[in-house]
Amino acid sequence: MNTFAQLIDLIGPRPPASVPTRTERLYVAGTAFLASLAFAALWGVAAGSGGGHLALRNLASVPMLLTVSTLASLPVGVFALRLTCQDGSATNLVLAHTAAMFGGALVLALLSPLVTLYQLSSSWAGPPIAIASACLAFLCGIGILIRILRKLDVDKRSLALPVLLLVFVQLASLAQLSVLAPSVLPTRSLFGRGIDGISIQR
Repeated sequence: MNTFAQLIDLIGPRPPASVPTRTERLYVAGTAFLASLAFAALWGVAAGSGGGHLALRNLASVPMLLTVSTLASLPVGVFALRLTCQDGSATNLVLAHTAAMFGGALVLALLSPLVTLYQLSSSWAGPPIAIASACLAFLCGIGILIRILRKLDVDKRSLALPVLLLVFVQLASLAQLSVLAPSVLPTRSLFGRGIDGISIQR
């Protein structure tokens, strides 16, 4: 079975045919991460399609946002897993996280034609559609993360803290990175203003 088919089976509801070895988990995780960057870049082009050169810039900026937020959040999740799960394996969490990224980024890629259509045809509906697609992909990724950790027989009672920390740190770092990075959309959204975008204006 090729690696892409393994990933599709991994993010789906069926139990795995066999438990992957540590080397296999790392190989599949690396493949999932690279595929996620490619899918995210495709969505970035779609999200910036209404802004001319912005689409080309997003080829690099969207994968960069994903990479840096992963580097910020994954070590926290692994550390929390080590503290709370007696038989927790770091490679299990790495595989679950990258496979969840793969699933979420695949959702982004599948929604890219719709995002492109609205970005090119509507100046007011385009950005909300793009943001909604990103939110949907993030939620799908969270669901896939939990599903895969359960498939890999990680203790459910000790699952909550690592997953919550991982998701929180990734979302928090994405929000602030979007302030430092060039805008992905033709107009900077509320999310793109980071924590200042939700602060109460006096």
